[in-house]
Amino acid sequence: MPSFYTQKYYADLQTDNNEHLIVYVAKIKWGIIQFTYSGYCLKSNLGVYTEVNRFNKPLSLKKESNFKISFDELQGSWNPLDKPIDPQELYRDGANLVSWDCFAPLCDAEVIIEGKTYKGLGYAEVLETTIAPWKLPIKELYWGRAINSHNHLVWIVWKGKHPIHKAWLNGKEQQVSSIELNDLFLADGTSCSLQKATPLRRGEVGKTIFKTLSILKYLFPIKAFRITEEKFVGIAHAKVNLWEMQFKTIFERALWP
Repeated sequence: MPSFYTQKYYADLQTDNNEHLIVYVAKIKWGIIQFTYSGYCLKSNLGVYTEVNRFNKPLSLKKESNFKISFDELQGSWNPLDKPIDPQELYRDGANLVSWDCFAPLCDAEVIIEGKTYKGLGYAEVLETTIAPWKLPIKELYWGRAINSHNHLVWIVWKGKHPIHKAWLNGKEQQVSSIELNDLFLADGTSCSLQKATPLRRGEVGKTIFKTLSILKYLFPIKAFRITEEKFVGIAHAKVNLWEMQFKTIFERALWP
């Protein structure tokens, strides 16, 4: 059994009314320390941002024909519209492992929060690691997904000692030839402009996602909280095989100290 282990489920949803919702549930084990935390961040069509993070008892997660999350005031369901992307081993060094399973790259999603219902297209994945995030051989990370009713594009780029430049267009693996914060280019000629996206969250994770989980600052080294993330939501415009397409997108960049 590795000394450090995390399992993090991520699921999102974007409505036709320009609402953006991200939900996550994570289980962490580090030696004798074990805990579960969950949360969500929501940007309304008026630009109002809400974020909730909390520790939890074991949560209700069901990954069958559809994916369901239920905790406290939130209940969500993600029904896949296409087959999953093949699971990926992103990193391995002895017992240190990072595996990624995008089991629902395109979904019909519905989430209820305190009685209000959000419906739209969504996405879901799970990331498992046996290496602490602050020990990853990464200096800069890009991740994102762009979806519409018939297509999905997902990308993962690591810069540092263990570079990764991968993307999946409708489940088919591609190579990323170039990426900047607002532009993505694949080796097959596909391009994706992200310049019309708007910020959802920015800052060091110790001041954002872990702000209300302050007890963790007594458990993890300080550099764990100095990883900086920028998360964006909005519309992407892509050119695929000479066809121009519009996607709803959520993407991020993270920087290691």
